Amino acid sequence: HVVNFGGSPLITTENYCYLGTSFTRNGSLNESGHVLHDKSIKALNGLLQRIYKFKSCDPKVMLELFDKMILPIALYNSEIWGTMCFPVNESNTNLLGATPQKNPIEDIQIKFCKRVLGVNDKSTNWAVTSELGRYPTIITVMERMIKYWHHAAHSPSPIVNAALKVSRNLDSSGKRVWFTYLRRIMESLGMNHILYTCDELEIFSQINKTKSMLRSKAYDEWKEHLADLRVSETSKLKLYSSLKEDFGYAEYLSTISDSKAKRALCKFRISSHNLPVEVNRYIKIERVNRLCPFCSSDTSDEQHYLCECIDPLFSTHRDAIFAYFSDKIPSFANLTPETKTTVLLGSSDPPVISKIATFCNKIVEIFKEFNTRT
Repeated sequence: HVVNFGGSPLITTENYCYLGTSFTRNGSLNESGHVLHDKSIKALNGLLQRIYKFKSCDPKVMLELFDKMILPIALYNSEIWGTMCFPVNESNTNLLGATPQKNPIEDIQIKFCKRVLGVNDKSTNWAVTSELGRYPTIITVMERMIKYWHHAAHSPSPIVNAALKVSRNLDSSGKRVWFTYLRRIMESLGMNHILYTCDELEIFSQINKTKSMLRSKAYDEWKEHLADLRVSETSKLKLYSSLKEDFGYAEYLSTISDSKAKRALCKFRISSHNLPVEVNRYIKIERVNRLCPFCSSDTSDEQHYLCECIDPLFSTHRDAIFAYFSDKIPSFANLTPETKTTVLLGSSDPPVISKIATFCNKIVEIFKEFNTRT
């Protein structure tokens, strides 16, 4: 059938963009999230080009630029289409753990974080966001959805009121709609009772606590994952879990002025480097067989090159650093190599961490040349 409006026929189309939001024939809003993702990537690339012109930029400044210039594009109208970021299965209560493939906003944040740190795309997402102290972007989506529900519930528009009522009724009948995801958010926070109360003081009280509650929940999940890493014997983040005591921005990122050394230190901390223990992981060589090509005596990991390898390429630089540490910490020489590695990479003393970063960069450069020859 042809539908006319104002005497003109309306054309049937697969999708239509209205006020920056893309609507499709089947009613799905997923297309809108993907369109905004692509627009955000273009804006992100433009921002990075401008940053790279200055060769070096403080990571805190870069993150602030991202929050003010890129996230507003990525999050536009996410209180509506953001439902695509949540797991479909209602029995899955881990609403904060959506993967970047499922959550286009988090995908953008992780891409940017990896550029800020100067690490490759294979770097572990959890470690990258932990090093910069970045909370999941899904928190903002959840907060917006809750505030939008309150706005819609008190809207003077009968159309908006009716739409919210229909969504609520469809959810009650077992249909998966916008209200379904709102209810799941509320239930995960233990505040779903405000959906059924007229007590405005209670509603405002709960809404005002939403952000802190979501961040607290994300922090608890982060601590739980950190604890799991510490007892794991196979995780590549075993070292990182011993260095990261609490969630937050790693201050060495702002205190080390040499950008190459800073990147090298970060690569060592999150195990995203060019050492054989990492490179050979991608060609399926067992960890116990990823031996040092210089001394062939031990697994070629961070600890080996920072504390153990006898080749003069490494020992010469190491001896100078160990002598410096021994003056500051008399018991340093008696520590195990594992503990020394944690002390070296986890130091918060700016002069000390700068020396360690320089040593890490030296190791990275040695293997850059070695890998090129082989």
